[in-house]
Amino acid sequence: MIGSCRIHQRAHGLGQVSDAEVTEAVRLTRRAIETGKEDPDALWMAAWTLSAFTGEHATAASVIDRALMLNPNAAHAWMVSGLVSVNQNRPDRAIEAFDRATRLSPLDPLGRGFTLGLALAHLAAGRYEEAIEWADRSS
Repeated sequence: MIGSCRIHQRAHGLGQVSDAEVTEAVRLTRRAIETGKEDPDALWMAAWTLSAFTGEHATAASVIDRALMLNPNAAHAWMVSGLVSVNQNRPDRAIEAFDRATRLSPLDPLGRGFTLGLALAHLAAGRYEEAIEWADRSS
């Protein structure tokens, strides 16, 4: 969870995130993966932190696959699967994941993440019109 908080803090300009804080977030993320092998929520959060802070997208994809095996109905896990897939330059896989997240939780308060993710995935695929449409839907 701390990793996710630090990602948002950095992304939204909510103060500086020091290298020491990133190091600690990654350390705690690895610990969560080790101890939370049966906790899909801990795993999807850890996968996002790894992908965002370390660039270990393949490891993150493996962690998110485990989370989805434990709970295939976790919309936020599917969202993170989409984000990790975008980071791996796998836009079609990302689109499938974001679509699934949307179907699982169509009224989700974090649904903006689903539509922003779809915009990013279409952008990565070079489908600029679709990217603009999804970006407009997210605002």
